[in-house]
Amino acid sequence: MKNKEMKNIDIKKMPENDRRLLAYLKRTNYDKYIEFLSKYVFPNTPSTDQKKI
Repeated sequence: MKNKEMKNIDIKKMPENDRRLLAYLKRTNYDKYIEFLSKYVFPNTPSTDQKKI
């Protein structure tokens, strides 16, 4: 998928192969999975890494 297409993704509407890839990432590389979600699925939600205490 292209970057512009990735913004505000509805995971349930993703093609089956992409959902399987996300499920695979969730099982094998959780950091990459969270990075993907924070960048493309929830782009306007501040991550905990960006907050300064």
